[in-house]
Amino acid sequence: MKIRDYNVDFIKTLPKTYEILSSGGFNVHAAVIAVSICGSRGLKKSYAADYDIDLWMEVDIRTIPTNEELAKDFLDSVLDTTLDNWQGHLPLDIFIAFDIADCGLHCLKSAAFKQCTLNVSMTDCFGVYRRNDNFRGFLNGKECRIEKLLPFMLVWRKN
Repeated sequence: MKIRDYNVDFIKTLPKTYEILSSGGFNVHAAVIAVSICGSRGLKKSYAADYDIDLWMEVDIRTIPTNEELAKDFLDSVLDTTLDNWQGHLPLDIFIAFDIADCGLHCLKSAAFKQCTLNVSMTDCFGVYRRNDNFRGFLNGKECRIEKLLPFMLVWRKN
């Protein structure tokens, strides 16, 4: 599914990054329910010309198989939907997040950090799938070093 209806705040606040994503053929798998940006091309605005784009794709946990290997294969297909269609001039660095605590993961969509209202730390309420040249598997929130990625900004949300 090609993303067309980007978050208006994202377009206004990060117009260069918006242009890169929109002109690069940014697509997501049907299981993706939201996309957020973080890191240097996000609200930090501390990037060099060749820096990648750090994205978090939220996937509805109910779509993920319970068997770990089947889950990895499914989440690889989610990543491949975006990466195989990507035609932008910068690489995408994608984390897939899924809501474990049924809190809505508002912390991954917010420009300002908001402490989780549950009786858990923010890093206990979500799981993460990551694939790169050296790793393929699941991480917990603590392993993501989330504090280095803040703040987040919502790029797109499924209607």
